[in-house]
Amino acid sequence: MNGGRKPPVWLRWGARLLVPADRREFVTGDLLELHARRREARGAFRAGFAALGDLFASAFARGGGPGESPPFRPGRPTVAELGHDLRAALRSMVREPGFTLVAVLTLALGIGSATAVFGIVNQLVLRPLPGVADPAGAAYLHFRLREDPENINGQGLTTLDVDALREGLEGAAVLASYGNWSAPVARGEERPVSARVRHVYGAFFEALGARPSEGRLFRAEETAFGREHDAVILSESFRDQLFGPDEAAAGATIEVQGRRVRVLGVVDAFRGVERGDDTDLWMAFPALASIGGFDEDRLLRRTAVMHGAFVLRPADGVSAAEIEARVEAIVGSVAEAHPESADYLSGIQPRLFPGLTTPPMWRAGTLRTLGLLSGIVALVLLVACANVANLLLFRNVHRRGPTAVRRALGASTGRLARAQLVASLLLAALGSAAGLGVAWAITLGLRGERLLRMPAVESFTVDLRIASFAIGAALVTTVLFGAGPALVAARFDLARSLRASRRGDTGRAAGVRRVMATGQIALSLSLVIGGLLLARTVSNLLSVDTGIDARGVLQLGVVSSGEGDPLLVGEQVMAEVDATPGVMLTATAMYGPHGSSMGGRVQREADAEVVRAEMIPMTRRWLDVVGVESLSGGPIHLDEGAWGPGVTVLSRALAARLFDTPEEAVGKTILGGPRGEKELRVVGVTEELRIARAPDNPRETFFVAPDPDLAFQTTLIARVQQPDVATLNGIREAAERALPGVPVADPVPVARTIEWIHSERRMLARLVGTLSAFAALLAGVGLYGIVAFSVAGRGREFGVRIALGAGGERIVALVARYAGSIVIVGTALGLAGGYALSRVLESRLFGVQPLDPVSYGAAVALAVATAALACWAPTRRAVSVDPARTLGAE
Repeated sequence: MNGGRKPPVWLRWGARLLVPADRREFVTGDLLELHARRREARGAFRAGFAALGDLFASAFARGGGPGESPPFRPGRPTVAELGHDLRAALRSMVREPGFTLVAVLTLALGIGSATAVFGIVNQLVLRPLPGVADPAGAAYLHFRLREDPENINGQGLTTLDVDALREGLEGAAVLASYGNWSAPVARGEERPVSARVRHVYGAFFEALGARPSEGRLFRAEETAFGREHDAVILSESFRDQLFGPDEAAAGATIEVQGRRVRVLGVVDAFRGVERGDDTDLWMAFPALASIGGFDEDRLLRRTAVMHGAFVLRPADGVSAAEIEARVEAIVGSVAEAHPESADYLSGIQPRLFPGLTTPPMWRAGTLRTLGLLSGIVALVLLVACANVANLLLFRNVHRRGPTAVRRALGASTGRLARAQLVASLLLAALGSAAGLGVAWAITLGLRGERLLRMPAVESFTVDLRIASFAIGAALVTTVLFGAGPALVAARFDLARSLRASRRGDTGRAAGVRRVMATGQIALSLSLVIGGLLLARTVSNLLSVDTGIDARGVLQLGVVSSGEGDPLLVGEQVMAEVDATPGVMLTATAMYGPHGSSMGGRVQREADAEVVRAEMIPMTRRWLDVVGVESLSGGPIHLDEGAWGPGVTVLSRALAARLFDTPEEAVGKTILGGPRGEKELRVVGVTEELRIARAPDNPRETFFVAPDPDLAFQTTLIARVQQPDVATLNGIREAAERALPGVPVADPVPVARTIEWIHSERRMLARLVGTLSAFAALLAGVGLYGIVAFSVAGRGREFGVRIALGAGGERIVALVARYAGSIVIVGTALGLAGGYALSRVLESRLFGVQPLDPVSYGAAVALAVATAALACWAPTRRAVSVDPARTLGAE
């Protein structure tokens, strides 16, 4: 019957769940036979879609008499019947505005939350890179340490290694490398601007399928050594910045790093090979020598790793596994041929990441975070659907009388069920439309936030993917919250409904509704616990004592014109900024506080343990500017004559690592430097230092005087009285006076850098907090609905009790017992769910344990307060029941 294939499991189980028992065996056989025929004729997808419709039609089909099994005839309603059901649903919604408003708003919160998160996923993962032809057909090539494959830091190759790879992959893939640089760019006599530059090597634009909007792009041979490298490629936005949108750029001459180059072309719409990589200008890799001032011998040295990022496009029919195997074989053969590189090359392994979506270094972390958010919004959507399902079931019970009349007049159970599904679909459509507004509001609150080093969240815009998701969400939610009420309608019993039309909420359906309300409370409590844990984490991160006082401290990257010592340039800028009103103290270092650092090595003495530590070259006032204190608690002042080559300051953690006590280090001589080769006298030990990226690990750091042989950049830091606009402008103008003809950026508060470092956790806390608030609100509405319905259904009981002398406190106790059972069970399950969620979030927590009593206590208090608020109005209604009216109505 199935052509040798097994029948789909979902169809067999669906029939077991939906089709009445007296017709189940017969109908299931028909469903499977029809599905097998359609699959052979139309394909699996179309057959499955048709089988889904047949399954619901069979569930809602009217059966025969007792003991009869009528033949299965999957019917399709006519357009006129569907139009009638739609008009009936609209009239019902107009007659019941309160129900309609609550249902639509509930769905809007659930669908809007899901759409907002999908919008972020669309921006960071799904949206194709602009200007790249077939991004899914290209791939990132990433090298990782063989002994630590989960370490996301990429390993690089030398230029000669890349040449061997390109030659070995010829015919199987097109390979190119790319790297970052920044340079001042000017046109004519205009002041230079700082440009984000990518140097490329190989068939870069060919691998990406990029096209020019002006001129042409680099060919692979034009990036090779031994050629003239006086040409660059511009992005369209940078072309507009330099030339204006109406002026041709191809063939024009500009200055890069003080060297005159010609514009070969402008690339169409392309901004970079990584998401958020807004590159301004591309040049050939060998131009680092002719334009950037690098030593060409160094670029070609066998041991100089100069290439760290790679992109390739496999040939048709070549798989990712084949490419990885071939790359590994090529690297292995290079290692055998060159023993000086063998240790390094044998310790790395290639990994291919198909599809240019998320850069390899941030892909795993980004996908984990987005997967977590998707799971959370799925729970919120489930709470919303359960809420609306409860509302529909309540309404069905209230309308048992009119429904019984329709049934008595000849309406089939299938017709009643179809009308229920049409009404559900209409509610879902309205909820999806309103959900777009909710998604816009959520995204507005997250605009500018970042996940790892991905681009900042943009404003919410509706494109084809977002619209398709909203439509899909409407269909899915219809199934989630509409199937249950529709099945209840399909199982409609006329006689029982007429007998129970005046009774309350009893029977198995009441139990189902209580279970759904309990689940809503449990899910919302779990999310609230997760939101509170993340909120406390962000608070702890921002309040941690890093040993550096960032208040009132600004930093400014100093860019030279390509000529002169960066240290001398830094001193010139420092002299000008010192005289700026509002500036208290300045210093320079290679990096800013909480930024990068150089790797170094230290030893207490020769033949002792070599300790790898952070090495920070700085001028003598750097510690004063950032407020670093000594072990004694006071500031560290380094006299001008006492600071220079041959001296160092250690952090507490490094001093404790080298000596028995940190205090013992002062005055001792150690060996330290990039390779641990210089004698350094310890003139001070700082208090404990931490970096914002890793606040739980004290930094093992040693500070040294700047070395002209190592300096390649300079960062000015300044402590100011007030970081207002006037002071920031004054510092920038002073730097411009010291650096005529060099681009100068705006000074950045160090506190803003810290906020940027913590942006992922802050974004996660905001989003999870918003979603948990929605879930708590929905759970409160759901509890209110079920308690209110229970009170309305027990009106006769309460009236009789009050007539027999029961006081208000007795009625309150009855309502509280009913609601309390739901809240207690839901809270217990929510605490368990919250703990499970906290274990998932554990790697993102700081200063708070997964079983944090404050977070759990606050979540329970919120749940109890929400439950009390939800039960307050129904309880008042129960206490105020009029016994005379209730008994009279009977």
